[in-house]
Amino acid sequence: MTTKDPKRFTYVLSREEIIESFIDQISDLRRACFAYDDGNLREAKNIALKVHIICHDNIASKRSKSILSLLNLKREIFLPDTSTIKSSDPRVASSGPPLLVIGSTDTGWEVKPPLGAYDDVAKSIAFSEWWDGIVYCNSSGLRMSRKFLILSMRNQHGGAHVDSTISDEAYFRFMKFGDHISISKNGDVGISLPTDHPLLDASNLHLKTVRQIGHELLSCIDSSEIIQGIISKKVDF
Repeated sequence: MTTKDPKRFTYVLSREEIIESFIDQISDLRRACFAYDDGNLREAKNIALKVHIICHDNIASKRSKSILSLLNLKREIFLPDTSTIKSSDPRVASSGPPLLVIGSTDTGWEVKPPLGAYDDVAKSIAFSEWWDGIVYCNSSGLRMSRKFLILSMRNQHGGAHVDSTISDEAYFRFMKFGDHISISKNGDVGISLPTDHPLLDASNLHLKTVRQIGHELLSCIDSSEIIQGIISKKVDF
């Protein structure tokens, strides 16, 4: 039996219930990352879904807020920006998509997420800077931030929904061609990533980038005293 006017019904979650949902989403995000690392790259789409729930506020709809906003955390946390990392290891190159590295394998080279390899030297930045940070650009000037990579994958490409069309050209090109170019801090355009090189595995760069985003978010959650205090229900922030 339904109410006569379901639009009038509103149940407001308590802070404790929101915290429990936060704990659930962190657990699901961690599980998806483990599954990805076990070889299921498609788990990146579940990672995108969980990052979206934790991080994204729908400005057009004031009713749709991220868990971080519901807990008033966005201005209180800092996240590691692993795109700033430049490895001194000669087997690792820093060209290519900002969140990924090129490392040697037994058969050649591969583009991969570094995960926590350089966490100890990563710069910590405010949430807004992290969320809007560029993770893809090409020679035509197309660019994409962490936010829009997560939104495109979640909204149109299997994270939570599948559309018959993809409206973000940058996402499409990153997914289909991986045609990223390197840009230095002074704006000089570098070389394009040779995605068609026979000895370089440069497939699924969009999925690999999302995995690194998942790592950055979990690293923040695990190291934040404020978040850990909230999760353990020791503080009321």
